[in-house]
Amino acid sequence: MSRRTLAWGVVAAAAWIALAAVSADLSPLARRPLLDGLVPGAAYRWVDPPAELAPDNLPPSAATFVLRFRVGASEADVVFTPDNQVTAVATEGVVRDRNARELRLSLTPEAPSSVAPLPGDLEPFGNVVLVEAETEPGGPIESFDEVLTLILVYPATANLHATAHELLWSADGRSWMSLDTTDSTAQQQAQAEIEAPGYVVVGGVPTAAPAVDGEADGGRNTLSTILLVAAGASLLIGIGLLIRARGAER
Repeated sequence: MSRRTLAWGVVAAAAWIALAAVSADLSPLARRPLLDGLVPGAAYRWVDPPAELAPDNLPPSAATFVLRFRVGASEADVVFTPDNQVTAVATEGVVRDRNARELRLSLTPEAPSSVAPLPGDLEPFGNVVLVEAETEPGGPIESFDEVLTLILVYPATANLHATAHELLWSADGRSWMSLDTTDSTAQQQAQAEIEAPGYVVVGGVPTAAPAVDGEADGGRNTLSTILLVAAGASLLIGIGLLIRARGAER
């Protein structure tokens, strides 16, 4: 049984290597790590989409969430817009107010043209998100007592591509501050903490999408050939082990 198990393991490895070889020929924007699943993410929803994407674009979702207060501190919660493009993680006491009964947290996508340009060579990747918070009773708040974590999904197209992204925050949409950002290019999302309500956007320096022909294409073809040869060798080894395992059982 141990030989048979080993043999099937080698066969499975051969299949994985073969699939990796095939995936190496895909567009760079279509690749995903194996553990991210086989189903591509939903298309990005723009407030003001690029002309080539406008016919199929769906409007993004806005949402307002209510967090109750317990002993003067707002409750912890993880909330996200219906289209899953914006997630907010509120720890307990993100707002503290002994007189408030509830905290209303609003996430509203807006077009980048509605705010000031980003600093330097940065360009907005996707929508600007307006984060608003107010207590009832009380009214709008100017700052959080604990940081609010935001996770924004950003688009990646042939004309909008960057090797790194960062979240930027603005209190009024006129001046921007870079945030300490965790950028996950595989999932196309950026995460950072904000200390007050305001505008948040993903920024990046656009670069040309990775080449799909010429030397780069030749390199991928070489890699695919190596992987396919390795897959074939592994498959032959697996078949040999299976034959030996069956012979030993007789």
